[in-house]
Amino acid sequence: PWHMLFFIVIIFLGSFYLVNLILAIVAMSYDELQKKAEEEEAAEEEALREAEEAAQAKENKRAAHAATHAAAANAAAAAAAAAAEADGASVAKSPSD
Repeated sequence: PWHMLFFIVIIFLGSFYLVNLILAIVAMSYDELQKKAEEEEAAEEEALREAEEAAQAKENKRAAHAATHAAAANAAAAAAAAAAEADGASVAKSPSD
């Protein structure tokens, strides 16, 4: 009868150990999956932020390019107006004007 008690205790302790081992493995797997999901989310957010920065830089470059062209056009128009005014000043006017 005492032998049976020994084996019952061993079976209960072994079952407790195996259940704890399985739960530990499940918990570790869950933690790994959670970390991997967080890393993927962080990488996705980083890629999105970089894409937004690239789009903003492209827009700024396009705006600067347009401003440069507008300034060049204004300078050309001013130069043409100055040249026209200079040409008009060298023309001799009649006294009747």
